[in-house]
Formats: sequence, structure tokens, C-alpha cells
Amino acid sequence: VDRVSKGGASGGAQGALKAPMPGAVVTVHRQPGETVARGEPLITIESMKLQTALPAPRDGVVAEILRAEGQTFEKDEVIATLEPETEDA
Repeated sequence: VDRVSKGGASGGAQGALKAPMPGAVVTVHRQPGETVARGEPLITIESMKLQTALPAPRDGVVAEILRAEGQTFEKDEVIATLEPETEDA
């Protein structure tokens, strides 16, 4: 698990997974509505022929995946968002 993206989230944006560099999505590991724990891979990206797994910045539920496999993105672009886990069932 690569912790590069951890530094990209700050304050109120902690539920946003930002791209640490420009690249393309290789694999989407979780879908909207799925629960994820901090550190679990959400998306694997490729930049300059290097693949990096971007982990969830915190526990939560995947709200949105903003880039599909094969789509490109720029540095600091939000590529996924999390919402807090709800204890209500």
C-alpha cells in the first residue's frame, strides 16, 4: 500500500482521494456504496509506467468514483470521495 496520497488530503477534504501525480486509472478496487477501511486500496493508478495503489484516507463508505479504468487525470484532481460510515442500519 502506497501512502503517497495521505499528504494530499487536508482538513475538510479528508474524504477526497486526490491524485498525487498525473496519470491513468488501471484498476478500481471498490465501488460506490462499499465500506472501506483506512489504508485499503481504492484505486490503482499508472504514471510514467509506475503503478501505485491509492489507499482510503480514512474509514468510510465510497461515495463516488470519479474516474473509470483507462481514464486519465491531472495532479491533485479528486478521483474518489468517501462519506463517513453510518451506524444506523
